[in-house]
Amino acid sequence: TLGETTLSAGARKRPGLISTRKQVLFMTTKTKTLIALILLSMVDTVIPLPVIGAILIYVLLQRPPWVRNVIGELYGEIGSS
Repeated sequence: TLGETTLSAGARKRPGLISTRKQVLFMTTKTKTLIALILLSMVDTVIPLPVIGAILIYVLLQRPPWVRNVIGELYGEIGSS
């Protein structure tokens, strides 16, 4: 019937939509970093406070462990030197 055809057509579209959602959830670290930098630069443009500069100063002074993890994922594991 017509209702079943519509349902089956909708069911065919759903796997593509679900796989797209999975791709968004499993983005690479490089993609996540790029998106975060783009969003921060947009905020930095709208708000006259240097958000990116403040984060850079924080990273340089505090050296948080998450930065080392992100760099390790982007460029490969950092050797102990």
